[in-house]
Amino acid sequence: MNQKYGVSRKIASFSQAFGGYILTFLAIVQGLLLIPLYLSYINVDLYGYWLTILSVISLLNIVNFGINEVVVPRISRAYALKDYDEMMSYFVNSLIIYITTCVIFFFLCLFASLFLNEILNIAPQSFFVIKTCFFIATTTSIITVVNQLLADFSNATLKPQFQMITRIVSQILGLGVTVFLVINDYGIVSIAIGLLLSEALGCLVSGFYVYRKIKVYNKKFQINILKIKELLSLVPAMFSAILGNKLIDESPQLIITNIISAEMTTAYVVTKKVAEIILRLVRTSIISLLPSLSNANAKEELWKQQKIVKIILFIGSLFSFVSFSMYIMLNKNFVNLWLSQSIALDQAVILLIGLSTFVFSMVEIFKYFHFSIGNFEYPSYLALLGGVFSTCFSLIFVSSLGVLAMPVGCLIVASIILILSSYNFFKRLEMSISIGSVKRAILFVAFIVLIGTNVLKFDFASGWMDFIITLTFLSLILLGTSVVFYYKQLIKILLLIRGK
Repeated sequence: MNQKYGVSRKIASFSQAFGGYILTFLAIVQGLLLIPLYLSYINVDLYGYWLTILSVISLLNIVNFGINEVVVPRISRAYALKDYDEMMSYFVNSLIIYITTCVIFFFLCLFASLFLNEILNIAPQSFFVIKTCFFIATTTSIITVVNQLLADFSNATLKPQFQMITRIVSQILGLGVTVFLVINDYGIVSIAIGLLLSEALGCLVSGFYVYRKIKVYNKKFQINILKIKELLSLVPAMFSAILGNKLIDESPQLIITNIISAEMTTAYVVTKKVAEIILRLVRTSIISLLPSLSNANAKEELWKQQKIVKIILFIGSLFSFVSFSMYIMLNKNFVNLWLSQSIALDQAVILLIGLSTFVFSMVEIFKYFHFSIGNFEYPSYLALLGGVFSTCFSLIFVSSLGVLAMPVGCLIVASIILILSSYNFFKRLEMSISIGSVKRAILFVAFIVLIGTNVLKFDFASGWMDFIITLTFLSLILLGTSVVFYYKQLIKILLLIRGK
């Protein structure tokens, strides 16, 4: 690999990560910080129906098959080998598949709209506005699918900067429109319109940019049946992966709305929101480095693959564990301060959500590892089995355990999948975990648990100043603890990053 290519790969990874963090911040504003504004103008039940609509649409969007997980490594591999004919062939033919799946998705949503009232048990006075939001969200989801392909192409060719800027600007404009419409009493439809505007604007500008980039390679848009067959040959595996993840992510909202109440759905989603943001941050960091792992795999550089895996695994697991620990310790107080006592769920629910989402974040890391080296089937079928088991567990025990059934089922499933997936991956890359690392991790976890049990004894809901001071000191304590326990490992990782 020449020096120029290596530098461009690092710049691309940094740009993608930095842009991803900005987009995550905007998602925090949209999905968390603006909730008090939403609930000031929108009924809690209506907002719960909106959250459930998003879950229904997300489940229907399984027709996307997760093709992007297959396309990105192949485009990245072709780009690394400077095989631009192959690169363009994958892009064009994946675009054909995307368009086809969007058409199927539209008709599925159209069919589902006929039974929307039966699915959600919507109050008669809210049915028309909910159905309107459903169709707007359907259109937004279709545009998002195309947007994802455009973003994946830019990321795989190590040029994500313009696309990232476009997405950031469009998200900001969409947020502005949402806030304007909400405070002018347009109700729940305000959120739907804001999301549609941001995705449509981003897709329009990104599409034009990608088209200009493609013209530089001077390649024609040609349909290649063999390429389409190759991509579709992995549909069973990718369909399994996306269906499994959708069941774990989205089925709780449907189950809670139908068996408990739409108001409880709002409480559950709000309580889980910070955990989802942390998971998104982990995914952003991992995805930004995946093209590097795919490129190393394309060149059959085993030592470089092991190096990248060590960096991602150490940083990802440490950041994830510390972040979810803080979530468990402080989330109840945060929700009480931000919204109201009635919205926040019990500490037991928060603990189980934090634990299950942490383990699930580790499952996601290994899933991306498998995909980057071309192993799609094994993690995909594990994800499907996990999703089915988690959903069945929730349905069976929701009557007796309440909302606790959701995170308990996810925790059991994620733990089993993590053990199987990590073992399989380490075996493929000829890697192993030392006994010393396991002992150090156990001591580190025990110390964090000791800190957490003491923090949970205090109530910071009396004011923001107490909460912010506690958050600051707790962050410093956990950061210092991490450095003390993993000082040597941090030095080694820094040396690996610098290439020494």
